[in-house]
Amino acid sequence: MAKVSYRAYASIKDYENDNSLSIASLSVSYPDLARHSLTMGHYLGHPVSLLGRLSYLCTIFASLERNRGRYRTRPFYSNAEPSFKTDISFKLGMLAARIVSEKVYKTSLLLHLTDPRLSISPHNASRPDYFAPENNMLIEAKGTVLNRVSLSKAKKAKRQLQTIGSVTYESNQPVFPKVRKVICSCFADSDCLTYCDIDPVETGDTDISFDINRATYLYYSDWIRLLSTHSTNIEKAKRETYCGITYTTFNLSPLLKVGIQERLFDLLSSESIQPEKSIEYRSVQNIVGEIKVKLADLPHTKDIRNESSISQGLDGLLVETSDSFAKKASEISYWLESLSFNFPE
Repeated sequence: MAKVSYRAYASIKDYENDNSLSIASLSVSYPDLARHSLTMGHYLGHPVSLLGRLSYLCTIFASLERNRGRYRTRPFYSNAEPSFKTDISFKLGMLAARIVSEKVYKTSLLLHLTDPRLSISPHNASRPDYFAPENNMLIEAKGTVLNRVSLSKAKKAKRQLQTIGSVTYESNQPVFPKVRKVICSCFADSDCLTYCDIDPVETGDTDISFDINRATYLYYSDWIRLLSTHSTNIEKAKRETYCGITYTTFNLSPLLKVGIQERLFDLLSSESIQPEKSIEYRSVQNIVGEIKVKLADLPHTKDIRNESSISQGLDGLLVETSDSFAKKASEISYWLESLSFNFPE
């Protein structure tokens, strides 16, 4: 487990003057990084192969090293050619948005608004990266290898957030986002990983709309596919209980296990379901609500496993791994030797 500095700013002006509301720290483990990394990358309806998904994960661990309880850059990232640095910074920014939304704002589903599969209307409207329906929160993610995201990038993110005035996703009644955040990944505090959380305040007048049921299915579809790539995967899948929550789990390698809360897995993987028509956001939210209650009691829950090896998401997703996993994950060749099944063509 390591600490990531967390700084909150009330406005872009306060960010410019480095006048933070608070400076705290978030506990972020290797399994947390792995879980959120595995969730990234699905776009335009094209499934991400297992090798592709692991490449996202390995890039994160090749870029960050844990040193004295903090995350710092590895030479793979800090010495990379500028375009590669930009790509890694983009990934770390998206990762920051996911981690802060879950750990600070207790959000379970973070929907990717720039994914064309959502068929957002109007289709040409400028929009931020994410929307969290539970607390009507819009997020724009940014990242840099420097000690802070540039003011020009922060202002551009502010404009993307300002464009949206309301979001319609479940009925004919639009909701007005209560929270708008620019969340940045950078390396302040002696070159240690830092998350900046900026509130741009102002709002816009554009209403965007999308199908929340379809968005909910798409959120989980890659993990369902990950556990269902081959028929043998399901045969190898297990039902295991972690801290009072039962998951359908599968070992991707000797050091990496993934899982989905069992009721979510059964709901989302049923062969009789037509995803866009049958998955209901409210049904998923009922299950997720129960998960959030149980995870809120974690400090009082005893489990035989080392808690630092487990990452349980508020969305019902699970990763179990170990410290040695992160060291090996930065060596891509390790995966080619240790995966427990063949890659799909």
